[in-house]
Amino acid sequence: MFQAMTEHMPEEIKQKAIDEFGGLNQWHEHYIQAISSDDMQKRYRKMVEWFGGKEQYLATVKNPISKEVAASYQKRMDVI
Repeated sequence: MFQAMTEHMPEEIKQKAIDEFGGLNQWHEHYIQAISSDDMQKRYRKMVEWFGGKEQYLATVKNPISKEVAASYQKRMDVI
């Protein structure tokens, strides 16, 4: 998932994350730690449900959505 995400995100966003965490490896370590939490696993299960399955969710990661749609999904996630 991390690889698909980083391969398909805009370069400026990727660079911001690299700058924040001190490098791609450090960012990856943070990502693994963050998604391992029970709360995040619950959120991923809900997103997979919304997208209709893991494959559909991964396809969305590989083909990013617009900022407007992302904001809408974030509002839904905040409710969870």
